[in-house]
Amino acid sequence: MKYLVLFFIFSSLFNSCEGSKSNIEFDTILLQNIVNEDHNEPSAYYFPVFISYSESEKGLTYIDYLNTFYNQKSVYEKNNISYKKFIHDALSQRKRFSKSEIDTDVFNINSRTLETYNKFGLRYTVEQHLEIFDGGSYKLKKGIEKSELYTLMYLCFTNGLIVIYDDYIDVYFIEQMPSFY
Repeated sequence: MKYLVLFFIFSSLFNSCEGSKSNIEFDTILLQNIVNEDHNEPSAYYFPVFISYSESEKGLTYIDYLNTFYNQKSVYEKNNISYKKFIHDALSQRKRFSKSEIDTDVFNINSRTLETYNKFGLRYTVEQHLEIFDGGSYKLKKGIEKSELYTLMYLCFTNGLIVIYDDYIDVYFIEQMPSFY
């Protein structure tokens, strides 16, 4: 019975996020909450986010690093680019950064993981890389490369999910963005 319940939870989580693969739109309510924060304080939203360097090269970073980058670049102020537009474009993968601009963990999209995702969808791709550990948490399967994991996290991110790693108990949690409101 426990596995049946986990199956339904797992299915509903991913069925709700199997949308368009090409038009990335960051959650508008979460975006507004991030914009409304005091940017002189650490962000309350400390989870991995992804930015784009090119079509195949991405960076894993955090809101605090994006805040610092925006605050240090007077070019945004000169061009009247609001923080909201900047953060929206960055998180929706519309802005392309150069590697020297911002502190990230740079990776190339893993072509095998992306191919699996394009053929079979997000749920199947997650099942190939993570195994259910306990009630909504996951363990990384043995032999998964860093680029595969980061690509999986990126694909979840672009589908409205956040993957959080708890190093204390060595598990991953996959949460829908609305759970952070």
